[in-house]
Amino acid sequence: MSDDQVDQKVAPLFNGAFLGLCLVNFLAFCNLTIFYGFYDHLAGLGVPEAWRGTLLALEPFTAFVLRPVLSPLFTVRNGVRCLALGLGLVTLALLAYPLARTVPPLFVVRILHGAGFVVLVSAEIGLLVHVVPRERSGQGFGIFTLTTLIPYAAMPPFAEHILPLLADKAQIYALAAPLMLPAFAFLPLLARRMRLLAATLGAQGIARPRWSDIRANFKTPGILSLLAASLGLFTATCAVFFFAKPAAQAVGLANPGLFFTVSTLVNIALRAGANAAFDRIDKTLALVSALALLVAVFSALAWTGSPEGFLILAGLYGLGLGLAMPMLNALVVLISPAHLKSLNANLQLFAMDAGFFLGPLAAGLVAPWGVDRVFLLAAALVLAACLLVILAIPCLRKASERH
Repeated sequence: MSDDQVDQKVAPLFNGAFLGLCLVNFLAFCNLTIFYGFYDHLAGLGVPEAWRGTLLALEPFTAFVLRPVLSPLFTVRNGVRCLALGLGLVTLALLAYPLARTVPPLFVVRILHGAGFVVLVSAEIGLLVHVVPRERSGQGFGIFTLTTLIPYAAMPPFAEHILPLLADKAQIYALAAPLMLPAFAFLPLLARRMRLLAATLGAQGIARPRWSDIRANFKTPGILSLLAASLGLFTATCAVFFFAKPAAQAVGLANPGLFFTVSTLVNIALRAGANAAFDRIDKTLALVSALALLVAVFSALAWTGSPEGFLILAGLYGLGLGLAMPMLNALVVLISPAHLKSLNANLQLFAMDAGFFLGPLAAGLVAPWGVDRVFLLAAALVLAACLLVILAIPCLRKASERH
């Protein structure tokens, strides 16, 4: 059975499985985004300063280590069980935070949280790539990533209203555990939907990729280019994330957080307002245009000297990022054979994990010469990503038509 026939069986986009996965993702990121103050929590516990950065990075580092090992294991057949395991581990970790008061138990809880989150999100993405119809991949991933962005805008201010009411600030993490209950309630419905889908995919579509498949996957035209472009983009945006505040202060912006507020709101507005058009445009051309815009924005951020200019560039940054991310996600899925969609989507998440480490590391190396060098580094990384995509356009289009 062809991919097009399978996709017709899971159309339209807004079916129960897609909406349920959006709900699970939204709830998962609601619990993650309340950790914006975790460093201060560690300081309040009296954790030695030398350990705070390690404990902060331990959760994403666990994801970085585990994702490439676990990614080949997720299939349509076992995805819901893995999703349940991830939800369970995350819930246990959230409940354990108030009990962890010193470095050793905090170390264990952070690893547990990271392991649970990587299993949860990897299984979720592995199911999503089969649920979203290929002819609506741009719209589908645009909507799905909205459920990642909204918690970043909503949860920190909500938590700030709750924290004064709590005797122990760690209780805010345990209070996030009940957010997982609606996700658990959705699993039986999702399991039934996935069984029906698995029946249409055939043996190869639901099989766990073999090592020979994985080796052959990297020879698929365009895959390595898109994964490398993803790594460059994630590394650049993570570098900017950590150095936007000193740059904003340098140009006299009274509230440096406005950079992220403006860029996130523009990002959300684009995906909510123009999302339906994502599948009516040439995805490769849209991706190249978005990356080119980001190169220009990062270059301009290195030279702007006014708070007004800084905020205008923040809006353009949100515009470029809001278009580039769903186009990258959609193209990876479009050019992947059916039985390797889950693997490649998770390899893209691995590129994100790697970017979260390489971004601060690379930025830290050039920052002593000035914050402007961080933005120029980001521009160079995204330029390289853009060139990779341009060089891969012919094979991307052929692979997309073939699959």
